Amino acid sequence: MEVQDVNDNVPKLASLFKIGFKKNLAEFTVLIPNTLGKGKVMGINFSNGIGLYTYKCYFEEDVEIVLKNSTLNPIRMVHCLKGEITNSGEEISEPVRIAKHQHFFIAPKSGASHSIFFPKRKHIELCYLEIDRAKFKQSLPFELQEVEPIFYSLFGDVFALQGKYHSGMFSLKVSDIIKEVYDCKETGFPRMNFMEAKALEILSFMLSRYRKEIGGMAVINITGREFKAVEAITEHINQNLANLETIPELAGMIGINVNKLQSIFQSVFGKTVNEYIRDARLSKALTLLTKRDIPIGVIVQEVGLNSRSYFSKIFKEKYGVLPREILQHESGFIPEHIREEKSENGNNWKNE
Repeated sequence: MEVQDVNDNVPKLASLFKIGFKKNLAEFTVLIPNTLGKGKVMGINFSNGIGLYTYKCYFEEDVEIVLKNSTLNPIRMVHCLKGEITNSGEEISEPVRIAKHQHFFIAPKSGASHSIFFPKRKHIELCYLEIDRAKFKQSLPFELQEVEPIFYSLFGDVFALQGKYHSGMFSLKVSDIIKEVYDCKETGFPRMNFMEAKALEILSFMLSRYRKEIGGMAVINITGREFKAVEAITEHINQNLANLETIPELAGMIGINVNKLQSIFQSVFGKTVNEYIRDARLSKALTLLTKRDIPIGVIVQEVGLNSRSYFSKIFKEKYGVLPREILQHESGFIPEHIREEKSENGNNWKNE
């Protein structure tokens, strides 16, 4: 598949699948035909040169997608969320397998190809950023030469005179952001803005990780078994906030001690287990509050807290507003102090 422009990606893929595609604003979607398997591929390209692509697919036969850019010289940052893929190219001495929560960067030399291999009868979920270096460079509010050499060598080579490849290990942070992309229910213009923000967030975390791995800085030092255990425990936490076990009990569920669990959470999430649980509770509470018809007392119970006053306190610390203000806003009621504020500024407000 030869791609001349980032907007060619999904349409060219649809052509290979011998099927049509949908376009909504800047978002392209192609459904995998039943003759090949099932699933879909989504792509959105933004004005800053960043393209965000997600694959959620299952192929009946082995499938190899060969990407070749004769005029576009991109950086491709690929993160595997589920399953396992194999990638190969001129920059790689031999095919490299990328498993769940692993990632790789590839910047093919001008005219070179890059292949992604999808094994048959495996559920694969992956997300990747395709960055048009020339457009991205032009979008920056500063000169690219001002950035760290490790990034300049990657983004500054707009003519792809040199090929680059790097593969990295586990990153739950990036996986969590990608899950937000998959779970996004917004449509239209709000969706475009949400997706662009998430693309930049993914880029930020992946570049931070790249700097640590290339620069020899300390990275997460845990085994694959421990990583899977922490992944399982975070999923358990998010699904059982209302009746959550104690931290020693959580550690016991995955066969490690409390100190090790805390250490892994600090490495992976940059926060303690308690902080992770608190943020998960507040995030769920915010979602429930926007549903309008759920009383605060019920929300407090659903997120596993006992005190409404404590909930209000930590909610305001994180979001800057009280839970009741969210409910009032969602119901169309404007609190008196806000109405007075707006009136002083010359704005007229009324309750609908």
